[in-house]
Amino acid sequence: MTLSELVDAPWILSTLEAESGSPFVEAFRAAKLTIPTATVFSNSLHLRISLLATGRYLTLVPGSALRFGPGAGLLKALPVTLPRWHLPTAIFTLKGRMLSPVAQVFADCVRDVARPLTQNKRAL
Repeated sequence: MTLSELVDAPWILSTLEAESGSPFVEAFRAAKLTIPTATVFSNSLHLRISLLATGRYLTLVPGSALRFGPGAGLLKALPVTLPRWHLPTAIFTLKGRMLSPVAQVFADCVRDVARPLTQNKRAL
């Protein structure tokens, strides 16, 4: 399946996905295609899944939602690759409190993944 086959599909997008610089917009630009117009704008995963269940729409969801989100067994990923979305990540801790060992491992993993792939210490 190619992006050109998806240009005219009815899309459900969030406002961030429709903005310039998002992987969605950049993928269509790189393929020299018209950026699809969203039929529905929503940040609600529940609404997206409900509309997807009708079989009339396409949307973007994080990989974690495909595996663990509501209706995970109902969603089918299309074989289309989009650029990775690099969003700012922040970890906050309470002043004067130590992280548990598990929380420290999690924070270290987030920092490793947030670094550019060329600087990663371990393979992902």
